[in-house]
Amino acid sequence: MDVFLDFFVPNKVYRRMGESDGAGSVDAVHRMFQSIREEVEKDRILREELYNIVRELENSNREMLTILQKTHSSPTKPVGETAAVRKVLRDCVKPYIKQLADRIEPNVYYKHHEIYRYALQRLAFITMFASFLEEGELLDRPSVAHELDLKVDANTGFHLDLEDYLFGVLNLASELTRYAVNAVTAGDYARPFQIAAFVKNVDEMFRLLNMKNDALRRRFDVLKYDVQKCEQVVFDLAIRGLRPSQPTSSQDVEG
Repeated sequence: MDVFLDFFVPNKVYRRMGESDGAGSVDAVHRMFQSIREEVEKDRILREELYNIVRELENSNREMLTILQKTHSSPTKPVGETAAVRKVLRDCVKPYIKQLADRIEPNVYYKHHEIYRYALQRLAFITMFASFLEEGELLDRPSVAHELDLKVDANTGFHLDLEDYLFGVLNLASELTRYAVNAVTAGDYARPFQIAAFVKNVDEMFRLLNMKNDALRRRFDVLKYDVQKCEQVVFDLAIRGLRPSQPTSSQDVEG
């Protein structure tokens, strides 16, 4: 039998199959799993660091949202609130964004996306809401990314994902709908017409998209109720003769 194997199997291969090399095979398997264990541990440590950073980032988000909620009680004078939000963005949010960017290579961005995606969606919304209160216009994705020190191109680093931006736009539409109602209470009759035009524009632009993200599609389904509420507000103003002579139009939505 040994002669038969020697004839058909090279000596080197035959020695690998022998009992004398069993320890070597075990060592190779051990080294392989040791390497895997180290990679798993490295990934665990990274994810723990990311969760800690995002936890602090969410605290800043809540602080900014609390500030912006005050604009609903005095919608005609939001300057102080938007300035306070920009201070939090500068002093707290951007350092946390940098910490995330330093830890996430472009090729693993989506591997850990579920950790920070919701925080980025809220950040996009907060940034757009503050800007809308100041300028009455929608910030496009590159502008939001610039405000947050994020990239736009996925290949260039830690970036603002397109769908995260779109979630922010939808959240903005819902928040502005509530803001329109409070503006009427404060005696600002022009703002609801501006917001109604904006929300309707957002709805029309989203209908042009072929959305494959189920969560985004479900979130978009809620937008029709925001459109209806805004239409009801401006209708009530119009029949009371409170329509402004030249209602402010919203900026076209840009992706």
